This record gives sequence, C-alpha cells and structure tokens, in this order.
Amino acid sequence: MVAQFGRSFGRSYNYPFMPEIHFYHEKKAGKDGKCLLFLQMNYYSKYRLKHSIGERIHPDQWDKSREMPRKNYRHYHSLRQILEAYRDTTDNIFRDYIAKRIIPSTVALKEAIKEKMAPREVVKKTDLISYLEKFIQERSRSASFTTGTIQTYRSLLADLK
Repeated sequence: MVAQFGRSFGRSYNYPFMPEIHFYHEKKAGKDGKCLLFLQMNYYSKYRLKHSIGERIHPDQWDKSREMPRKNYRHYHSLRQILEAYRDTTDNIFRDYIAKRIIPSTVALKEAIKEKMAPREVVKKTDLISYLEKFIQERSRSASFTTGTIQTYRSLLADLK
C-alpha cells in the first residue's frame, strides 16, 4: 500500500517528519550466543519498519546507547560500515518516496532496501587457461595466423593444463 501524503491525512505537510532509524539486536541469543541485528525505522507516528540486516553479534559486544558495536569488538569497523550503509540507504529510499509525494508502506520500503543492499553479483574473472582456449579458437578462424603459430599456442595450452 502506498498512500499520497497531504490532503488524504487531513493536513498538508511541506516538510514531512523524517524517520527515526535505530539498530537493535534480537532479545534471544542463538546457540552460538550471538543475536541477529535489526534496523527499525519509525515514521509518521504510525508506521514501523523492522528489517533484519543479516549480521549477528554477541550482546556483550553491543553498545545500546550508541546503537553500534563496542569499539573493542573484533569486527568493529566492518560492522559499523554495514550499519552506516543500511542507515544511508534506508534514509535515501525514504527521501525518494517523499520527493514523489508518496508515503511508502513498510512492505514497499523493505523490498526497496533488499534490492539496494543485496550483494552484487561478482563478475567472474577469466583465468589464463580459459583465456588461452578462447584466444586459440578466435585465432584459428583468422587468416592472419599460420597453422604453426596456432599449433604453438595449442602446445602451450597442453603444457599449462
């Protein structure tokens, strides 16, 4: 559900209330003693988004007042970057909806966050063997290379394998 803001709520807001974004850990710890971390965003006093960020931390390593891992936590810097990325992404997505004069539903926000924060597909780098196989294939069709040159490349490929 996506609603227009303004007259549909009886008031017209020039600058809508910005959301409050917080990070919490789950109350129950898993078998390993770690808890799942959540992003929680409250907006317009009636919407609450709760979204798992997929990271786990031991409750003793979490600073509730700062809503960040403790500075002595082993992976402090990487986890802090992840949390900041989630905060910035969520804030930007919300601002995009507001710029369109739309109040997003929690479902729409969750889907947009998942889409933006999903791991990127890693482009597979070509290794030497596959590159050489492709090179030989392309050059064997070309008239500018002699059969002796192609045979040299094939023997090199056989030696590398």
